[in-house]
Amino acid sequence: AMAYARDLAANCSPLAMRTVKMQLYQDLMDAFTPSFARSEALLDEVLRGEDVKEGIAAVREKRPVNFPSLDPALAR
Repeated sequence: AMAYARDLAANCSPLAMRTVKMQLYQDLMDAFTPSFARSEALLDEVLRGEDVKEGIAAVREKRPVNFPSLDPALAR
């Protein structure tokens, strides 16, 4: 579990991880249909972000990702 957590921390977008965590907390006890609709909206938002471009560039250039830090105002 610790190795998996380290891998997520090193290789996943902080913004994407925040979004997943936020949705988990918000939709944990909600019905499927509204939760699914929110997940689609959040996915669209994240896919339009700079982190996706950085991830694709890192894979193409065969280098580690360099995601920007999460704005402290967004971290919870």
